[in-house]
Amino acid sequence: MDVRLLIKSKTEDQQQEVVLSGATEFVLGRGPSSPALLDGPGISREHVAVNLDRVHVFVTDLSVNGTWINGKRLAQNQKHRVEEEDVVEIPGYEFVFQLDQQAKVNPNGSSPELQSADETTAPQSQRGIFAALPFFTVLDAVIVALAAVSILLVVYYFFFS
Repeated sequence: MDVRLLIKSKTEDQQQEVVLSGATEFVLGRGPSSPALLDGPGISREHVAVNLDRVHVFVTDLSVNGTWINGKRLAQNQKHRVEEEDVVEIPGYEFVFQLDQQAKVNPNGSSPELQSADETTAPQSQRGIFAALPFFTVLDAVIVALAAVSILLVVYYFFFS
């Protein structure tokens, strides 16, 4: 997935644009491995980690000085999902992530050009319960399956024993 990262300096009238193509993980900061040149007293060498998957962008604050998404401070070392056009701030800088239009995937997992007219016009409630399945992790699916089996066992116990 291609992601465009717009980096705006809060102290200088400068803006950097970095296109991250093919990378799935990188660290922003003042260190030499950072894909963008960041400098300032509040910037750590490894300030914020960015992870990309097929559809989403995640950031993790690695610093002592903090990272914010839309004005809300992130917990240190905890992964947070970033939506397109969210503003991620570190001391002295603002980042805006923009997903490449070709890389976007619909919630049902299909490409926009492959989506049928029924899916684009039908409200969420008419698409059925299976429309939410792409948002389940494997652990979520296992927990739901165990809950369903537990309910069936309780019903069987009460009615057939």
